[in-house]
Formats: sequence, structure tokens, C-alpha cells
Amino acid sequence: MLPPSSTKTGNRAWGMIFLSVIEGAIHTIELAPRRWPVVRGAIRRCLVSKYPYGILYTVYHDEIVVIAIAHLNRNPSYWLSRLEDSTGS
Repeated sequence: MLPPSSTKTGNRAWGMIFLSVIEGAIHTIELAPRRWPVVRGAIRRCLVSKYPYGILYTVYHDEIVVIAIAHLNRNPSYWLSRLEDSTGS
């Protein structure tokens, strides 16, 4: 896929494409939340197509809680502090 252009409009277009792919992945998670593998504790990861990102989430009762949309080439556990912050630890 080639970038639409290098202007601000082109950057916005790339952002809209990325957002659309993320929304599609979240919809896939909603259809079958336990389909994706557990990566730590109760945290699951859905890989995003076309981009090096994963959606880290957990299923809490009947709700899907997204913890991070993580770049897969970064420190793979940078998002762990979010769990500690949310529990008050």
C-alpha cells in the first residue's frame, strides 16, 4: 500500500486507514473474544492486519477491556504498568 501523499491530508488519510483496521480488529474480538491467545494472566492479544500492532485486552464478565494497542517492535511489556495503575497498586 502506498501513502496517499506526504501532505497533511495524506497523513490524515493514513490515520483513517489505521483507525479503520483497528476498528475491524476490535469488531473481530467482539465476535469471538476468547479466540485470541492468552499472553499473560488473563490478557489476550489480537494481531492487527497490515500493521505491526496488537490489541491487548481482557474479558471481564461480559465486557471486553482494551488495555493497549501496542506496537509489536517496542518493549513488549511496556503496557504492564497500566494494569498496576488500574488496580491501585
